[in-house]
Amino acid sequence: MTKETAIDLEVGLNFLQAVREKAGPMATANEVVLLVPRRGGKVLLHTKSFYPAGTYRLPTGRMLPGETPEVAFGREFREELGQDGAIERKLGIIRCRLISGNESVEIVSHVYLSQELAQEPYASDEDEQITGFVDVPFEELSTVARRLRALPNAWRDWGRFRAIAHDFVAGLDYKSL
Repeated sequence: MTKETAIDLEVGLNFLQAVREKAGPMATANEVVLLVPRRGGKVLLHTKSFYPAGTYRLPTGRMLPGETPEVAFGREFREELGQDGAIERKLGIIRCRLISGNESVEIVSHVYLSQELAQEPYASDEDEQITGFVDVPFEELSTVARRLRALPNAWRDWGRFRAIAHDFVAGLDYKSL
């Protein structure tokens, strides 16, 4: 059974407009969030060249127009982790409405648990600008969310938005995954 949650998040107009621009002609931005288990009860996070130093997060990627969440999962897994991934199961859906004044945009995040990643990940798409991976204990996802929410001003709204998926996953019972 998948969990579904809805969140309203007040953000600055610049961040909202950047999200709207990436969504293109779609009224809603859709993405997939990848929870990739590793040995010892750990999960995979990544960082990108343009993130603030020490910033890691769950791999995510936007869905292209006409793509199903499952197809986007496969494409994003290959682009960001360099190999084919298999869905273990869908964990849930997060509907986040970003609000700035009278304007809003919705982002729907489809959260998937993949099968355990046996090989070391590597970014196969250079445009992703992924520069590193780290395995963290599942129990530390709440700490990762706190760090994202505490990012400096220029990254504040992005970090607060990205923290939502980490909180969502951290709130699940890892043993039942």
